[in-house]
Amino acid sequence: MSIISKKKARARMTLLERSIQLNQSQIKKREIHLNRYHFLEYNLSEALIIQLEINIY
Repeated sequence: MSIISKKKARARMTLLERSIQLNQSQIKKREIHLNRYHFLEYNLSEALIIQLEINIY
């Protein structure tokens, strides 16, 4: 392998590593927001349960 192709390979590896890091951070962010969404959905379903003990009349 020549010096130029080694430099290109290293540059390519650096780009791939950065891309992987970006993808991992995006996956983590989406996971956090998905968990938050499920939590909010759970709270909403709990809030929508009919509560017979509350008299609105």
